[in-house]
Amino acid sequence: MRPPCILAFMCVILLMWIPGGTARYEANWSSLDARPLPRWFDEAKIGIFIHPSRSLDSGSTIRAEFFDPEIWADIFKASGARYVVFTSKHHEGFTNWPSAGSWNWNSMDVGPHRDLVGDLGCSCQEQTLPELADLVTKYKPDLIWSDGDWDAPDTYWNSTQFLAWLYNDSPVKDVVVTNDRWGKGCYCKHGGYYNCADRYTPGQLPDRKWEKCQSLDSRSWGYRET
Repeated sequence: MRPPCILAFMCVILLMWIPGGTARYEANWSSLDARPLPRWFDEAKIGIFIHPSRSLDSGSTIRAEFFDPEIWADIFKASGARYVVFTSKHHEGFTNWPSAGSWNWNSMDVGPHRDLVGDLGCSCQEQTLPELADLVTKYKPDLIWSDGDWDAPDTYWNSTQFLAWLYNDSPVKDVVVTNDRWGKGCYCKHGGYYNCADRYTPGQLPDRKWEKCQSLDSRSWGYRET
C-alpha cells in the first residue's frame, strides 16, 4: 500500500487504491454515516499534523524561506508515519495554495509566493507519501480534515451535499476519508472517523474509528516563539 500524505482544513492527501463498490450515498447523515472507511486508514495508525498559522495582519510578512518540502517528506517517511495533515486553510481565511476564491489572501499572491500545498504534495508523492471542490479536483486528496464546525450547522456549510458528491462522483470517491467536523453538533456523531474534541481521549474504546489530535506545544497548534 502507498502511504498517504494529508493536508488539513479542509485537510487533504493523495493515495492510490483499488476502487470500491458502486453504492451511491444520499445527502443525509443516515446514508453518509453508513459509508465504510477505506482500508488504508485502518492500517495507517500514526499520522503527523502540521498547523502553519498566521494572524490576519501577518500573512503577507511570512516568507516560508525555510520551507523545504523534500526535507519534510524525508522526515515524514523516516518517522514511520503513514499520513500527514497539513493546514491548507484555517479560520483567518488565508489559503496555502493559489485559490481563485481567496484572491490576494493566499500563499501565491502574498507572503511566500509559493503553492505550499502543491509543493509539499509533490515531495510527498516522490517519497510514496501521497497528499475541497478546488482542492479535490486539483490535488485529489485521500483525506479531508474539516474544522471550524462550531460556527454554524451543517446546513449552512452544505456539508451533506458536498459529502454526497465527494463519496459518489469526485475523483477520489473510492479512497477518500473524512473526519466528523461538518457543522455544529456533528462531531462524535456524523462523518467518517471521529475527532470529537481536540486531544480527545475516550474513556473506553469506541465502536467507530477515531483519531486523537495532540499538539507538541502545551498551548498552541501552530508555531509559537518562546
